Amino acid sequence: MVASHVYGSIGKWYLAKLKAAPFLTNLSTGVVLMTGSDVLVQKVESRQSLAPSSSMTQSSDCCSCDSVETKEVSRRSLDHEEIIGISSEEDLMIYATDSVVGARLLDRHEAVVDTIKDELSFWNPFRTGTMASWAFLYVPFYATVYKAYDRYLPKKTPVGILARVALSFGTSVPVNAAFYTYGTTIEHTQAWYGELRRNQRENAFSYVPYHFDRLWNKVSWKLQNELPTTIQASATCWMPFNVLMFSVVPSHMQPLSLMVFSFFWNCYLSMSQHRSSLAAAESMSQEKDE
Repeated sequence: MVASHVYGSIGKWYLAKLKAAPFLTNLSTGVVLMTGSDVLVQKVESRQSLAPSSSMTQSSDCCSCDSVETKEVSRRSLDHEEIIGISSEEDLMIYATDSVVGARLLDRHEAVVDTIKDELSFWNPFRTGTMASWAFLYVPFYATVYKAYDRYLPKKTPVGILARVALSFGTSVPVNAAFYTYGTTIEHTQAWYGELRRNQRENAFSYVPYHFDRLWNKVSWKLQNELPTTIQASATCWMPFNVLMFSVVPSHMQPLSLMVFSFFWNCYLSMSQHRSSLAAAESMSQEKDE
């Protein structure tokens, strides 16, 4: 009952914000959902790249190390030099018990911290920021498109619904092309800036060219290899969803429905955009191992 009341209050608060400031609310929702989807994709990619045998070996090694450290802490806590000045045997037992409990709590705290670090070791904040920033272009564009639908195609007739679905699919092609261009440009700029910083450590006046020709080649390769598949996937996923949304969902809730479904679509875009980067990273790691 308490949970349902809390969720109901949050829902009412969100709907009130959506009605009072629809643009900012939808934009904030898009940023949060796109951030979450990219973090989820990075987690899946990290699990796929880890070998089960190596992870089991690492976990067993960590467990053995933790047990050894626990014993060492317990021994240190009961060292003779630390118990000088304790007069009675009862005080000595209390001191020993407190020391062991404190050592165990410390070990548990360190284990929790290590677990959190391991769980977040996969995360690339720059990549997530890049994907989340796409919402600042994606959300305003489709908010404008949906306003145009309400103005020029207000009635939910079969013809009007099919027109909305067709127009949404047509606009998705340049939007997806713009996404791959945007993502590839960000990656190229990041690589250029990293090389520039490395060279400036050796020579403060060094200069690294941006190589617009390489950027163009990367963008062309990405569009040729990823965009056709993305268009097919977009038609398969978005057209049935848009038919249902434009038929049932009220107009003021359609941008929110778009953002929620975009969570899953952004997972696909994140994987497709960084697919070549992931393969390159895996090949480099294999070369280092060899």
